[in-house]
Amino acid sequence: MVVDAAHAAGIDASICGEMAGEPEYLPVLLGLGFDELSMTSVSIPRVKKILRRCTIEEAREVALRVLTFSTAAEADAYLKGEIAARFSESFD
Repeated sequence: MVVDAAHAAGIDASICGEMAGEPEYLPVLLGLGFDELSMTSVSIPRVKKILRRCTIEEAREVALRVLTFSTAAEADAYLKGEIAARFSESFD
């Protein structure tokens, strides 16, 4: 809802913090429609690897799937398993 509200107002939706620099969460953030991610410089190379290998369609699928879980633990388990399998070499 935040991303939709920002876009409706003509504002980019940005996220800053640890989550933005975690590769496991990148497809979710992209799939939810965030326009900008702010992270430490150490995170940039890993995040770029994911960006190069993840289509927006894949990211949307991941985000929609994550939204179906009842708990954060379920979503986290999915991301650490499924996403790591899809992008395993990007986590090295």
